[in-house]
Amino acid sequence: ILAKAAVKKFKNVGEKALINPFLQGWKVNLSAAGLPRNLKRMMKVGYKFHTRPVATGATKAVKNQMPIWHHTGAKPKLVSIYGDSWGVCQRETHNIMYVGEMVEHASRLNAAGCSMRKNCKCSNCKTDRAKGCENPTKCRRNAVKKLDNIQPEWDPRIDTPNTTVDDDYELLLEEEGYTRVMVPIPPPEHPLDLVRIFTSPNTAPPDTTTVATAPNVAEQDRDTVEVYTDGSCHDNGTEQAKCGSGVWYGERHERNLAVRIGPPLPLTNNTGELVAVLRAIQENKTASRLLISSD
Repeated sequence: ILAKAAVKKFKNVGEKALINPFLQGWKVNLSAAGLPRNLKRMMKVGYKFHTRPVATGATKAVKNQMPIWHHTGAKPKLVSIYGDSWGVCQRETHNIMYVGEMVEHASRLNAAGCSMRKNCKCSNCKTDRAKGCENPTKCRRNAVKKLDNIQPEWDPRIDTPNTTVDDDYELLLEEEGYTRVMVPIPPPEHPLDLVRIFTSPNTAPPDTTTVATAPNVAEQDRDTVEVYTDGSCHDNGTEQAKCGSGVWYGERHERNLAVRIGPPLPLTNNTGELVAVLRAIQENKTASRLLISSD
């Protein structure tokens, strides 16, 4: 139903390839005739709050499950347009709808025994020609370009950095009184697990969950940030309550931060403590390790 109501310019790949507007970059025409009111309301709210998937924590398997056409992580300028003759062949002859299927199609370029000629006699080329593909080698080369349309954080061909921490480094943290904060949500198993609201429109959030492995416990990692946080509230529980947070890096450090807290947040000491930790995290998104000391 949503695919039938898609904005016309996105229909260049055919309605079958328009799988999910939240996993892809195509838009629904909210004024389209025949679009049920409940779906219209759903899409309107989704657009209002910038609902879309983010690549944070995405595994190779999940990236392979993403729709390839109008990919949400497509580069602003495509390497290969979707509507060219090879795109049509990939959709209609090879029935390619997902990233993993395009990866598999492209991988046949390196198949043993393939001469990469139009009249190649290898089993893969014979099969593809039997389906109606005019030139399997050129089609596969274009498949590589179609995959190159995808930004690196969504590309399953690019290895995901190591997200583990050395056991020795864990021990060092414990000895210094730190407790490692584990990821509070299970790893995603499907692209829909990556969908978030309140995302930044027209920007691709970086994968901020990457944690580099400590090469030497005795060596202080230059990407490690240590910060102290605190919060306080005067006249707690009264109408005159005043609440604030502090983020401290060191004596007269330029990044030291004081935050004044007001409504609609509850003005309590706990609020001050939580906001301080939150700001410390927000200010250090690119740090390999963030050590937070708080009372």
